[in-house]
Amino acid sequence: MDPKDSQSHPHGVSLDLANMSANMSREQSEMVSLDLNRLMEDKKTSDTTPVPSGQDVEANPSGKTETPDAPPDGGFRAWLQVAGGFFIFFNIWGLPLAYGVFEAFYTTDFLKQNSQSSIAWIGTMTNFLLIFIGFVSGPLFDLGYYRVMLITGVILNVVGLFMTSLCTTYWQVFLAQGLCVGLGSGLMYVPTLSLVAGAFTTKRPIALGLLACGIGLGAIVFVVVFRGLIDSHGFPYTVRALGYILLGTFAFAIPATLLGPTKPSGRARSLVDKSALTDWPFLMYTMINVFMFLGYAVPLFYIPAYGQLVTHTSPALSYYLLAVASAASFFGRLFVSLLARKTGIMPLWVACGASSSVIAFCWIAVSSTPGLIAFSVFYGFCSGGLIALPASVLPFCCPDMGKLGTRMGMSWAPTALSVLVGPPIAGALVKKGGTDYLGVQI
Repeated sequence: MDPKDSQSHPHGVSLDLANMSANMSREQSEMVSLDLNRLMEDKKTSDTTPVPSGQDVEANPSGKTETPDAPPDGGFRAWLQVAGGFFIFFNIWGLPLAYGVFEAFYTTDFLKQNSQSSIAWIGTMTNFLLIFIGFVSGPLFDLGYYRVMLITGVILNVVGLFMTSLCTTYWQVFLAQGLCVGLGSGLMYVPTLSLVAGAFTTKRPIALGLLACGIGLGAIVFVVVFRGLIDSHGFPYTVRALGYILLGTFAFAIPATLLGPTKPSGRARSLVDKSALTDWPFLMYTMINVFMFLGYAVPLFYIPAYGQLVTHTSPALSYYLLAVASAASFFGRLFVSLLARKTGIMPLWVACGASSSVIAFCWIAVSSTPGLIAFSVFYGFCSGGLIALPASVLPFCCPDMGKLGTRMGMSWAPTALSVLVGPPIAGALVKKGGTDYLGVQI
């Protein structure tokens, strides 16, 4: 072999290897670049791909991104849930707010051996459980148990009312109408509010306002039916007639609410959202509700009895005054719901609270039937927003909508205590054989 060849060969081989290595490096870099471009394109595609509602947890653990499948106005199924929720509220709130006719009948006839204060505990226990159970039913709603709570609540409501028709003593009525109906209502109240609130954004006040209108209509129907049947058919038949109304309205409400999505997050929740304990807007919201509801139901409990014992209004008209207040409340809720989009929710809420307080003090001056009619109309209209608007305010105090049910339960738990003690305390302040209501009015 030529020495030159022997010397040049290794260099030639080295050059070939270098060229091959350079070519391979260029090819590999091009492949890596293509792979990176492909990954970036895949990422962009995945970021813009709609996430199915049933995969919220896996695709978006934060729960903050709204999906394109849920338009701001909610869509047909969401409005169908509003219709179903309307009849749920028709029953779970309408019946307790019609308790004034039960209070008057129990005081003057069925349970007249008991004081007005003790009789009021039956109605306030229903209202207390209606609100307080939300402390548990809210987190259960977040876990996706709305269907179970709805069906269980319906059963307890219907059974409790039919059992009330068989009662003959105070404690039987307390257990059936106070506890059983209250437990069933509590399983449905906060979850149904959360269900509808989570299905809307821009039209949430309207949706929740329509939901709350069921309260006024329910109270009107229950009062009118009770008054129309109690004298001619007696207490057992009248209460069973109310039970059949529950059955008919729930028969529509159950499928209507279950046709849409009922599992907003599916994530485990504790009963308490600790961040809410340092959230001042949420704490102020809760405190305002506590003081408002301490006196909200007092006039509605005692208007019929006040009419018969103080203004000497006929028993029939005294009962219907509660229906008049409920009818005015229906229009009040509808009015504030439509006006909320233009004025905002908070100013209306403050206005409803202030006007209701002023009118409640005007009750002191009422000494005649026309005056009591006027008071029932104005108080019913102005206080209507006190139930319709708080549910629309709460989402603004809840940064994470996935915790809406939990925060709603936390807020309503202390409010329930004020609902529980308000009317019985007022009943204990009645003096002079049930004719001096000054302590109640103040």
